[in-house]
Amino acid sequence: KDLKLGIASDHAGFALKQTVIAWLTEQGIQVTDYGCPSTDSCDYPDFAHPMAASVENGTNNMGIAICSTGNGITMTCNHHQGIRAALCWDEPLARLARQHNNANIIGLPANYISAEKAIELIKIFLTTEFEGGRHERRVNKILVSRIINQLRCGWSYALSLFGVVRVRHLPTFVSVEPANFCQLRCPECPVGMWNKEQRTKNQDLSPSTTPT
Repeated sequence: KDLKLGIASDHAGFALKQTVIAWLTEQGIQVTDYGCPSTDSCDYPDFAHPMAASVENGTNNMGIAICSTGNGITMTCNHHQGIRAALCWDEPLARLARQHNNANIIGLPANYISAEKAIELIKIFLTTEFEGGRHERRVNKILVSRIINQLRCGWSYALSLFGVVRVRHLPTFVSVEPANFCQLRCPECPVGMWNKEQRTKNQDLSPSTTPT
């Protein structure tokens, strides 16, 4: 099937991102740039979250995340339930991230590897298959406990019914909006937060409850 990639960086990773995009385009690989747009100072989560979400929801097959050390942007991506982002700076790490961890985003440290090295790591990452077997069992245990998810979702759902339109998941998570207040999208959510009728109801909350 056609490979679709998302890519994101902060200002420190901008130059490497542009080089990687040019190389991917030459290879005929479809790539969507989620920013940042320049070398002006910025915050990596602003670009990491949309890119990670695009991989999580299937818009893109895989992703590439770049910042100075690769740490912050990779950590950000890994806050998404469906993401397994791996920070890689040499060939064995890139290969094993795919073989053993079924990683779907590669994190790159722009200040510590060359553009040539980055492209080599991406080649390995994109062409290495997940081995499955015992590794699949382990990967399936990475997700946060469903019970914890249900407690988080239930708390936010209950507050939303009383007109509270911006709360935070417990213990720490994303800000909650009335029309789209859960980022977990659990397949068997007990409170029906992805039920269309409930989401429509939340959208109809009085404008007076909207935070300023």
